[in-house]
Amino acid sequence: MAKTYLNGVLYFPSYDELLREERACLQEVTAVEKKFESWSQLPAPATAAADVKKAAGAVTVSLPPAVAAFEVQLYGVV
Repeated sequence: MAKTYLNGVLYFPSYDELLREERACLQEVTAVEKKFESWSQLPAPATAAADVKKAAGAVTVSLPPAVAAFEVQLYGVV
């Protein structure tokens, strides 16, 4: 805990103040844990790489041959 000065005198919080601060910290930690739990229960997003490969395969048909070849090399789309 950092040193706290009140009117130039080193201030030590009382036991009750420390308990209130501890309770507040525990409530904050609990709130963050609940948030993490809710995030872990979300459905996994589809991978962007798979979507890019599918899209790149459909797009290469309308591209100039040099650009289509680059797309195939870049994304591995055949």
